[in-house]
Amino acid sequence: MSDNHKVEIEVVLALAERQVLLNVAVPQGTTVMDAIDQSGIATEFPDLDLGSLKVGVWGKVVQRSRPVREGERIEIYRPLPLDPRRARRKMAVAGGFMGGSRPESE
Repeated sequence: MSDNHKVEIEVVLALAERQVLLNVAVPQGTTVMDAIDQSGIATEFPDLDLGSLKVGVWGKVVQRSRPVREGERIEIYRPLPLDPRRARRKMAVAGGFMGGSRPESE
């Protein structure tokens, strides 16, 4: 393959109130970080510091320096307002359960 071969990828970011999926063709060898920059997603979310958020490919966190491959979905992970483990602990202390009330005992 030549150096100017393009690979098709997706770049996605989902906030609670808005989600964006962008299809992008980038040169082979492009890094995750460069693919995010080239996608233009930063203009869709100008108030977010995209450089500080974790990124992944198909649900697995990856380094920004990793080259992208054909057909991959680059995911930018939003910051969670509360760590899920901390939320479960708070619910347990309050006597509740995630997803509803305490089940009836038999």
